[in-house]
Amino acid sequence: MRKSMAAIITISIVVLVTSMLSGNSVYLSNFLKFGVLSTLGELIGVSIKSRKIRMIDKFFQKVIVWGFIGMLITIAFPLFISGVEGLQSQDLLPKFQGNPLAISFMGSIAMNFTFGPMMMLFHKILDIDLELNSKVDNRLTVIIQDINWNSLVKDTWIKTTLCFWIPIHTIVFLLPETIRIIVAAILSTALGILLSVGDSKKKASNGKGLINEDVN
Repeated sequence: MRKSMAAIITISIVVLVTSMLSGNSVYLSNFLKFGVLSTLGELIGVSIKSRKIRMIDKFFQKVIVWGFIGMLITIAFPLFISGVEGLQSQDLLPKFQGNPLAISFMGSIAMNFTFGPMMMLFHKILDIDLELNSKVDNRLTVIIQDINWNSLVKDTWIKTTLCFWIPIHTIVFLLPETIRIIVAAILSTALGILLSVGDSKKKASNGKGLINEDVN
């Protein structure tokens, strides 16, 4: 077992057991929600791209990775909303007369400009790590070199964050706390499917263009 996965499993177990012993099952609940729904989204996305139903590699490891991210988001959501409210109370942010929409929007911006990019990079690193042969030397160097930084920064960090996650998390933060995580997990799944559909259509369009060029 890779050291990264071993570390994630160990931390997850410690957090889950500790929280359950204290009578709080929110981490376990969100681990399962994100783990199952987001991995299901990946499975559907892969099936759309390949145009046939297929199982993704390292399925259970991916469930664990997504579940771990779900636990991180469990902390991040209240952390950033409370942080915005705390800064407002110290007059470090405009109060907007306590307007919930303004608080949600500022919380979404704060989270997606700080926690969001690092979480996406963390997930990308673990994804590549799962795909690599267990005997690869200089593993972290290989992973860093394998990342498409242009796509990560331009498409994932900038376009997706500005056009999707900031407005979506603004809406999520307006919802009752009890359903925020499940809605975020569903939206994450939906985004993965939509991107897969778009990628599939783009490849099909490029393929037709090549065929037409060959014919001409």
